[in-house]
Amino acid sequence: MEKLAILGVGESLKNFDWDSDYEVWGLNHHQDKFKRYDLWFDLHKQEKIEGIITQANFPFEEVYKLRRIPIEGRTIVNHRYFASSMSYMLAYAILKGYEEILFAGCDFDCADEKRTKQRECLEQWIAFAQGRGIKIKVIVGSPLCSETGQYIR
Repeated sequence: MEKLAILGVGESLKNFDWDSDYEVWGLNHHQDKFKRYDLWFDLHKQEKIEGIITQANFPFEEVYKLRRIPIEGRTIVNHRYFASSMSYMLAYAILKGYEEILFAGCDFDCADEKRTKQRECLEQWIAFAQGRGIKIKVIVGSPLCSETGQYIR
């Protein structure tokens, strides 16, 4: 079974088992918070990246090789709702055929409207993945996909 961990740097990252057999994907300028990773994403504009990621600490060719992730135009993923890098990463993982995807550190745990929209977008992509039969796990301690209880009137 192909297993992937999509990791952010939220509080729940501390619960991730770095010795697990998950392939690890990380993002943005947080390499120092990761014990290991297999693939790194930074989908920000080059001007923003250049001030943070340099040739000395991370080769540009590695950062940019996923700049044009082949998602658009695929029948499997036929819409353009990407409010964050993580939603794009999940869509790419769906295309790559991962059977299990774990989220850790993807907490979006703040009252900021932008982060709320990013979390909602990721949760919709998670539901899409589940609808395709992909096993989704959210690490203990993460508010991702949490609810206050079943709605009953």
